[in-house]
Amino acid sequence: MRRVGDNAPCQRTLACIRFVFMKTQNIIPSGLAAKTLLTTLLFALGLAPVTQAATITVTNLASTGPGTLRQALSDNQTLGGGNTIVFAGNLTGTITLAVSGLSVNSPVTILGPGTNVIAVSGNDSVPVFSISAGPTFISDLTIRHGQTIGATGAGGQPDGKDGTGGGIYNSAALTISNCVILSNTVVGGLGADSHMGTVGWGGNGLGGGIYNSGGSLTVISTSFEGNRALGGTGGS
Repeated sequence: MRRVGDNAPCQRTLACIRFVFMKTQNIIPSGLAAKTLLTTLLFALGLAPVTQAATITVTNLASTGPGTLRQALSDNQTLGGGNTIVFAGNLTGTITLAVSGLSVNSPVTILGPGTNVIAVSGNDSVPVFSISAGPTFISDLTIRHGQTIGATGAGGQPDGKDGTGGGIYNSAALTISNCVILSNTVVGGLGADSHMGTVGWGGNGLGGGIYNSGGSLTVISTSFEGNRALGGTGGS
């Protein structure tokens, strides 16, 4: 009969985990891959893993690829969110986004090194941040030159769509602290022309710097400079 408090099965299970984990480390890199493997093993054995918030470091200013802010946000999501993103001590300059803005799909803390050290730019073509999960905290960054343009009206929907959130679009719980929100733009979409059936109104421009869509927004010691919200041109 097994005595109350006998933890031999548990000890054998944990020993098995340690053995498999150590052997597997010979064929995969440490870090994120190793943590993911261990979490998978624990779930497979019906054991709840002990989670700790990770610190993820941005090491370069590229738009995509290893060591970027975009990759750090992806790693945060893979790890289940709630982690902290920091920037390497020797890193300075502007992260210029290409193709698309940065999506925050899991809670995260982003700690910039100072508004005069790191800027994140939408290159006057894409929004900088789209926040859909919180709590999210962003501090000590310059967020600049983001742009969002509403869709053009067409067919049965002749009115142009609203342009929202050039610098930041937020639909979650977001805190912005000690940041500079600079020269971001939203433009409402164009209204449809008469040759498309019905002349449409131009869309609204809403929230050049930040647009809050049903989320909670807290702004602390942050400056807003040169942001614009422009309505779209109606059809003719």
